[in-house]
Amino acid sequence: MNSKNKKGSIFIYVLILINVALIIWYVVFNNTYILNNNINIWKNAEEVFLKLSDKANINIESVRQYNKNGGWFSDALSCPTNITMSWTVSTWAILETGINSEMRYDFWTVYCYFTFNWTEWRIYFDDTTQDFSTVYYGTELKDIVNNAFTPGWTIDNSSISATASPYTSEQPSKSLDGSLSTQYKSKKWDYNQITFDLWSEKKLSKVTIFKKVNQWATYWDNWIVYLKNAWNVTLKTITLPWIDSMSTVVIPLSYSSYADADNVRYIQIVSDHTNRFLNVSEIEVTELSETGNDSWSSDSVFSDPNQSIFIFDTTWIGWIDLVDDNMNSDNYRSTSTWVVWYPWDYFDDDITPRTTIFWSVSPGSTDYYNIFWNNYITNDMINNNIFNDDNPLILAKIWDVTEWYLFFDMFSKIDSTINYDMKIIEFDRNDYKDKYTLLPIWISETKNMTEWYWYLQKNGEVLSFSRYKTWNEFKFDFKNKDYSIYLINHLTWNIAYRITWEEKPASWLLTDYWRWIYINPIDDSKPNVIETIANHIIIGWEKNFIWENFKVVWPK
Repeated sequence: MNSKNKKGSIFIYVLILINVALIIWYVVFNNTYILNNNINIWKNAEEVFLKLSDKANINIESVRQYNKNGGWFSDALSCPTNITMSWTVSTWAILETGINSEMRYDFWTVYCYFTFNWTEWRIYFDDTTQDFSTVYYGTELKDIVNNAFTPGWTIDNSSISATASPYTSEQPSKSLDGSLSTQYKSKKWDYNQITFDLWSEKKLSKVTIFKKVNQWATYWDNWIVYLKNAWNVTLKTITLPWIDSMSTVVIPLSYSSYADADNVRYIQIVSDHTNRFLNVSEIEVTELSETGNDSWSSDSVFSDPNQSIFIFDTTWIGWIDLVDDNMNSDNYRSTSTWVVWYPWDYFDDDITPRTTIFWSVSPGSTDYYNIFWNNYITNDMINNNIFNDDNPLILAKIWDVTEWYLFFDMFSKIDSTINYDMKIIEFDRNDYKDKYTLLPIWISETKNMTEWYWYLQKNGEVLSFSRYKTWNEFKFDFKNKDYSIYLINHLTWNIAYRITWEEKPASWLLTDYWRWIYINPIDDSKPNVIETIANHIIIGWEKNFIWENFKVVWPK
């Protein structure tokens, strides 16, 4: 073979090797691509499944919690109906009297609400005593003080005569136990009780019990205090917890219960243990003014430009107002156990899981976390839940109207600052329903948002928040479109969120009532089960949407 033929053979051989190498490279690359793609798909599927499980759990557990947190119908509270608002700039000037407040409920909190000078005011209750404790205006929270206390006076159990407790033949006695100090001890009768006589009926604001902590037999499980009138009829019953280590027990009588703390003649203290002594030495009672001018106010003026101050009196406080005070009847309904249809925005808290979406976004991620997505599957569950049947003037289903505005609450318990990105995508509903494809129609993304709670605004393509309604709110057309909302958490700890929607009133008046919406796909209307749709979207490794709807059925 000559040299030319050899060169030709080598060239052909090299071409064959190159082709074989290209084929092998293509096969390896293609298989690697398929493998990587499958790995990514598997990771995405696992992420979606974990998110679905999280969302299902929070929905189910929230329904259970709200319907089993110990509430029944209660009507012990009523709100002030004679509020006086004043400005203290330059000279004292009473601007308005006779303002009424109404009871409202917001995220586990009952408060009295009223408006003055086009501004919202809130009067809060103390959780333990149910007293009006603080008043909120703007960004300030002021303590409420009583302006009508009169000095307290004391009765000790050694001074009680035979007429002090006409309903028993035995009286408390003073005795020595051999120690250096004199100890007071009541004889045992009717399960360890002692009765103090105030000698006349009085209107009380506080009872203070003094006890001897070194009394040798002093371990009570509970104390029960009865306030009784001159006819020995119980006006109010107060149960105190284990208080053995305390030498003084103060019982503030709530403003809302003054009707029960009026006309008190006898104060009876009872132990719930039959074999232990009652070691009360004396009590002190503090009366309210008998002038009829009992009133309460903030402890100082507010720091707004007008230096506002408010005052209210006892008018109608303690009266029945037919509002379930804790909004919590544990009956899986939006109405009370006593079938009270709450006016306007009064709701049994059973309704909260169906009108609220809440969870948290983990820190340290650069990917958007889907916090909300509605589609025809979720909307059908909302529409078919027979418990979503409130007065249509108060609540609406997701398919009813076209103009809904988003109210957003963000929570961070570790720091006073938050930082997050938000994205909203509007999808074509028919494309998803007919082709199972998420086709974006409109996308808005805003970086480094720091607001805690406000109404979501849309100025051009930029999202922002406003504390008050402005008519620049982002409009959700749930009747015709599907939406998804995403967050990126820039903090190094969780951000919790709560989202609800309100409808724009037909009148276009900002002061008119805005309906709420059933937004969370939960069906708790069946006798023994709770159903929910947990859905989630992730924006995949090639920026494609990977999504799933997952129906969960759990027993009640």
